Amino acid sequence: PDEDPIGQTLGFSLEGAPMWPTIVGVVGDRPNLGRKRDLGPQGYLCINQVAPAWISSSFVVETSSASGVLGKTIREAVRSVDVDLPVGRAIRADSAITRYSERTKAGLRAMSGIGMFGLLIAILGIYGVVGYSVTERRRELGIRMALGSSRGGVLRLILRQGLTFALVGLAIGVLLAFGVTMGMGELIYGISPFDLPTYLVVGVLLAASAGLATLIPGLRAMRIDPAHSLRYE
Repeated sequence: PDEDPIGQTLGFSLEGAPMWPTIVGVVGDRPNLGRKRDLGPQGYLCINQVAPAWISSSFVVETSSASGVLGKTIREAVRSVDVDLPVGRAIRADSAITRYSERTKAGLRAMSGIGMFGLLIAILGIYGVVGYSVTERRRELGIRMALGSSRGGVLRLILRQGLTFALVGLAIGVLLAFGVTMGMGELIYGISPFDLPTYLVVGVLLAASAGLATLIPGLRAMRIDPAHSLRYE
């Protein structure tokens, strides 16, 4: 820190071999590996010093020509130096970025589909559990209404009990989500893995879904006939 790095050496290991290259320049941070972030210190090394003879290289060429014309020009330039040196195909930078993005989007679409399926299963599960609870408590609910409880009070009771379990599960899910998103940082671009608005939106969506799944059995409980439920066995 607070020293000029030019001319100093940097020690590290490359494929098990120790190296002490001399620093000849400092460049600004740049996303060399796509949109991944927080990669730590990076550096450029001379390919002739560190790369094996069989490794392939990629060159970035700035031009206003079409990619097909440029590819032919590059092949002719390489052939003028070494006829036996193979040259791969030339692609536009925006095409490479689009292809990279499509792979990422495909993974996110698959994860979104799994998430929606999980949400549907959760809604059906909540509906089934609350519905079964209402069926098992018909006699209790009938007694409550026979003793003066209003139908609105019965509905609030069902909603309160159903949403209590849903909110406890949501709190546990948020804690688990913090751990999962730590491994998803490379798939998320433009927002933090711990983005508060995202958690709020998802939390409200899950709470609303749980409320809907609880409301339907609650409305059915409101229609219970106290006289009939007292005779129900």
